[in-house]
Amino acid sequence: MGAHASVADSPIGQYILEEFQRVKAESGSQTTAKSPDLDEDADARSASTHNLADRQVLFLNEIRNLRTPQDVSIDLNHMAILWKMDAARDGVVDSTELMGFAEYCNGLFKTYGSYDFKEYLQAHCVVDMYNDVFASSDYSLFSDWICRLVAQGERTTTFPS
Repeated sequence: MGAHASVADSPIGQYILEEFQRVKAESGSQTTAKSPDLDEDADARSASTHNLADRQVLFLNEIRNLRTPQDVSIDLNHMAILWKMDAARDGVVDSTELMGFAEYCNGLFKTYGSYDFKEYLQAHCVVDMYNDVFASSDYSLFSDWICRLVAQGERTTTFPS
């Protein structure tokens, strides 16, 4: 991913931001979306930004359209990678989260190199997700996140249990 100390200061940082804008622009012809009602904190972060004309986030279907740099292979369909990418756990990824994920990947790339990078990244993300959810027994954190992720900004209804 480069020899720069920080992704943001490197050409790859510019590439990532351009890729974020490209995917957002390609989705601009879709309809307006509203945040899901699963978590008010998550709604507070993104309620005003999900109008597709001016929103600053990517939904799952858009994240999957991101193109990684030529020398890097990342499976953007891998659940643990999506978990790591969505640091706010609100089911969407903004440019700050995307750059943070790129910094994380850059650190792993420097440690492990390009050989088997994809597998090392997946393994590290799985361990992080396990520690966040299962080791802490906070299963609702995971299930709520999955619901927000697949809702892709559509309004949902929560029924009493």
